[in-house]
Amino acid sequence: MKNIGVIGNIAKYLSYCLVILSPSLLIVTQVWAQNDGGYPWANAEVINQSAYDWGYSSCLPEMAKAGTCYASTRYKLGRRYHLSDPWRYDVRNCTSYVAWRVHKEFGISIPGWGNAKNWDNMARGKYPVNNTPKEGSIAVWEGAFGHVAFVTKVYPNGMFEVDQYNQAGTGRFSHQLRNYASKFIHVRPAGHTPTKTTSNKKASGASNSSKSGSKTADSAKEKPVTKKVSLNGAKVPRPVLGAGGLANIFPNTENTAYSLDYSPNTEEVNVYAVTHRNTKSGKVEINKTSLKDGNSRFASAIKTSLDVRADSTTSQNYSFGDYNNDDLLDLYVFDINKTKSKKIELKVLDGASSYQKVLVSTVSGLSAHKAEEATYKVVKNSKNKKPDVYKISTPTLKQKTKFEVLGATSGYKKVDKSWQSKTVLPSGGSLNYYLGDHDRDGRVDVYQSSLAKDSGQLSVDVYQAKDGLEVSSRQWVIHAAHKKADLVLPIIKLSSN
Repeated sequence: MKNIGVIGNIAKYLSYCLVILSPSLLIVTQVWAQNDGGYPWANAEVINQSAYDWGYSSCLPEMAKAGTCYASTRYKLGRRYHLSDPWRYDVRNCTSYVAWRVHKEFGISIPGWGNAKNWDNMARGKYPVNNTPKEGSIAVWEGAFGHVAFVTKVYPNGMFEVDQYNQAGTGRFSHQLRNYASKFIHVRPAGHTPTKTTSNKKASGASNSSKSGSKTADSAKEKPVTKKVSLNGAKVPRPVLGAGGLANIFPNTENTAYSLDYSPNTEEVNVYAVTHRNTKSGKVEINKTSLKDGNSRFASAIKTSLDVRADSTTSQNYSFGDYNNDDLLDLYVFDINKTKSKKIELKVLDGASSYQKVLVSTVSGLSAHKAEEATYKVVKNSKNKKPDVYKISTPTLKQKTKFEVLGATSGYKKVDKSWQSKTVLPSGGSLNYYLGDHDRDGRVDVYQSSLAKDSGQLSVDVYQAKDGLEVSSRQWVIHAAHKKADLVLPIIKLSSN
């Protein structure tokens, strides 16, 4: 990710998962961690993790032999530490891992290429550089300092698996599936097959990347209300920048609500569709995708026990969460208006029963409202506890966003916590919010993305629970000109404390 011998503090890659939203495709990249990937300097001591500094208090023999003992040093508590590997990359960083892996696999040394974002330029004239992944190639992602990884497998649809270090800013090994990189450097000699590094969680199917079709799905087009809707085998709709909603970057239709969710039983990020109007069965139906086909099409529908309602588009909201801790996602149905109680009423349908059994039916402590005024997200911040429900009100111009939390401990009957965002809705722009555990402390952190209308610039801020959600602890900006990644959105498996 960086060559700290050249520059100091840098912004982190954020999480186990990143969603990259581009004009034509959606990338969901989920990371499976392993022990150390065979990397020999995985035990380097933490000097300053926020700056990606790891090192040794004494120079190791291999570094001394290479003459790199003093290529990069830092001090901790008055003691000098040696950070550089034999190729002059700081240990436990992405550049060091790839340099070590290429040398291990092919006996090739690639010293002095600097920060990861420069590697494709430094390689030109020495190795082929193009946009096509191949086993044994180096994937390069550009950005402030960039990222590099070693490609271990390529699928017919263009998606590929990589081994890497420090992808999440932890200085650790991980195995990941991707469907985009800025460039690929082809260092592998002809006829050589790279060694496979198996992660603890084996990737299923063609990719860990959720990829929508390059054309707008037929299912995303509005149908006449008299026509019955079936998503069986339908393409996943194209994600839309600023589509709104909580982690809902797909445009909902009058009949179907889409969401992107982590499926704990399969450890996949999948696209879920809840068709709540005009189904052939007369019941609310759920379709989901699978990594086996790159999350590109919906599987056969599951018919729930709920009857469809003609007014569901304006009177109901849907979300998924694991209510009963069985690693299967349950369906949360929010009746947001037209209720006798004039409150938000909630039902939870059991995923283990194919959404036939009602686990919870309750009247919440939240007042009824119009559909466009708020969205809901079910968030589980501890493995053995029931998830909480977050209501995120839609801000109006120059107004702040209000957050309210229905706690599971009260049976979702009362609001346990509420607060307002620190940012007002910009004129002509948009604000969206996503939830995750940025610092792995088992508490829910808030990610705010703000899209400026005039410049097309997207900024993302992270508000952490440990700071009382008061101040932005991390920020990064994506410019409109960066066509390959209009939106970078963390989708994170929360801590299992």
